[in-house]
Amino acid sequence: MYWIALLLTVLAVLSPFAAQATPTQMMLLNLDCQNGDEDACDALLLSGQTFGGYFTAPHEPQSVADHLTALRPDCDAGNMKACGILGDLVLLQNPMDNPEGYALLARACDGGEALACARLAYLTQLLPYSVGPNYISFYEEQAEVCATGNPSACTTQARLNALLPDVLPDEEIWRGQLETACDADLGRACVILSYMLSEDGLWEYKQLDPGLEASSRSNARRALSYARKACDLGNPVGCWNAGLAYDDGNGARTDWERAQHHYVLACQGGYDPGCEEINYESFWRASDPLRTLESACGRGDFSACHLASEKRHAPISITDMSDADRERMTRYSSEMTEICEMGSLRACSVAGSLFRGLGRLEEAERYAAAACALGDQHGCLAAGNIWKLDRTDPGHHEQAIGYYQMACDLENWAACNNLGDSYRRGLGVEANTGRATRLFTLACTNGLALGCRNAANLIGETDIDKALPFRERACELHPPYCSEWD
Repeated sequence: MYWIALLLTVLAVLSPFAAQATPTQMMLLNLDCQNGDEDACDALLLSGQTFGGYFTAPHEPQSVADHLTALRPDCDAGNMKACGILGDLVLLQNPMDNPEGYALLARACDGGEALACARLAYLTQLLPYSVGPNYISFYEEQAEVCATGNPSACTTQARLNALLPDVLPDEEIWRGQLETACDADLGRACVILSYMLSEDGLWEYKQLDPGLEASSRSNARRALSYARKACDLGNPVGCWNAGLAYDDGNGARTDWERAQHHYVLACQGGYDPGCEEINYESFWRASDPLRTLESACGRGDFSACHLASEKRHAPISITDMSDADRERMTRYSSEMTEICEMGSLRACSVAGSLFRGLGRLEEAERYAAAACALGDQHGCLAAGNIWKLDRTDPGHHEQAIGYYQMACDLENWAACNNLGDSYRRGLGVEANTGRATRLFTLACTNGLALGCRNAANLIGETDIDKALPFRERACELHPPYCSEWD
């Protein structure tokens, strides 16, 4: 526990971004709020990450209105964090044709609030579907302010020039003004340029300037340069764009380590796709030396933290645990919760399983459910096991069905097998041997020995010949099963 706390302290010093809530922390807050924790509900509202998210906690209109009233004086006084949260809440009330929210996020982003830059990028994706007369008026206002030499207004006008259907696109606006603003070190302008010149952005901007496609290799190099500059200026979307460029070899040679570094910075700045990329495609591997993993962890790479913690503590067995085993599992679970909150879905799932082994079921379900809600199959499996195997009320088995189904849909074959067992035994669902057989077969086909064994036993109740291939496969995958049918 000391090790991870020390590395997180180092991270806080080294990170160019102020600490932002990660998707895992937000989901934990969301679950706590749903369970009646009013402080969690309040923290969720004041996170600056509510609008457009995947969170389902209730928001009382009066509570939102109270926060809006309280935040406005702070924003007016120059508190950029307050402006960013204010923009998020304004959009939460009304996301359609509401340029006030855009203006607040842009002001906060240009004032150095990284999270506001991340939220503005999300809002920009929605703009083609929410543009109305208010945005047209807003565009005209920004054009007037830009004429006075204001780089922030010029950047807003330039981005909207390519998005508003009733505005005449003008290259001097949507490109020239961005280049001038980026030269003046406005990170938001550099981000838009990095997108505009990337492969993903060309489809949008080539309609305004067909010549952009003519020199795509040169464009890619310039896009990476703009992205790196935006990242250095504190815009996490620039870090994400740079990570993609190094990942795909656009504008530079493919460099997984540099890509991972930029994804980490994007995640730390509050841009969720950076966290997602690390969760699903990490640069690091379990075979990497512990010292290397710990060094990467100290720079904020939670995938390295997870692997390093595994190297020190795993494997863990809950069978016949000694006091020393329990103490080691407790330390391991504490580290996993820290790493989970850094953004690691797998660490959340492992924490759930470890807490389950320790008999701390409420904590187990909290972390497993958070991981599952964010799409981690292992978290769904762990949550299903808790509700099926550790709860005494038969009604809880219905909860397990939902979790197992989500995990099975995510191709967790153990969950498919466990779901099949529920159908076979009628736990939380009406008994259905046909459905059970299909699920056992699915698990077996994908290499799960227990699925083959269960399929063999269930099919063998009515047809021994049809069960033989499943017996052979179970025996091949797990030799101890052979003795069951000798």
